[in-house]
Amino acid sequence: LTIHSSKDYRLPESDGIAVFHALQQLGVPSRLLIFPDENHWVINAGNSLKWHHEVFRWFDQFIGLS
Repeated sequence: LTIHSSKDYRLPESDGIAVFHALQQLGVPSRLLIFPDENHWVINAGNSLKWHHEVFRWFDQFIGLS
């Protein structure tokens, strides 16, 4: 699971996309989640809910937490 925010000036958005593409090329199960209106931290309430949903879904898929 690669999560990136478009306004995160610490890491270019292209880095997150490159990681995702590399994982895809290697056949690693992967997802890319981009928040276009967030910075380094996901602060918007709706985006935060989406972030938590995706992270917990990923955990459940690979380690079966639920």
